[in-house]
Amino acid sequence: MNTNNSVMALATTFADRGDWTVEQQFVLQMGSSYLLAHGIGTPLQRDAVTTVEVPDGEYNPLVRTKNWPKHWSDGPTPGIFQVLVDGVADAATFGTDKVDWYWQRGGKIALKKGKHTLALHDLTGFDGRCDAVYFTTEEGDVPPSGSAELAAFRKRMLGIP
Repeated sequence: MNTNNSVMALATTFADRGDWTVEQQFVLQMGSSYLLAHGIGTPLQRDAVTTVEVPDGEYNPLVRTKNWPKHWSDGPTPGIFQVLVDGVADAATFGTDKVDWYWQRGGKIALKKGKHTLALHDLTGFDGRCDAVYFTTEEGDVPPSGSAELAAFRKRMLGIP
């Protein structure tokens, strides 16, 4: 959905989820289900793919994710993935930072007005997690993380009364 040069794509509503699965384990804590890359240690073969429509702009992508094994180690994480726009991977690797659900910032991307392909590409097959991808032209714009605030934000972005 597009609101004032901001676009949100919920991972569970991607047109093609590829080999990613819908996980509902944290619905009560985070307010939604999410996509999980569960390849039992083998990277998934098929990406989750959808399209987003945007106006012209320089976008700051943010991905709601978590680094689930950070509870046990600060070393390299197994649940990592890339976000691709029109087949080009973002500069960031996602799922690498915080142990709790948060909005991880990607690299700035220039997009022309129109439809663009958005894909989630698993890198390890070991439980990468993606709730949503948010594109905004506003530098300091970060969606809320708290359950009630995030629920209201989702409704506004998706046009739900």
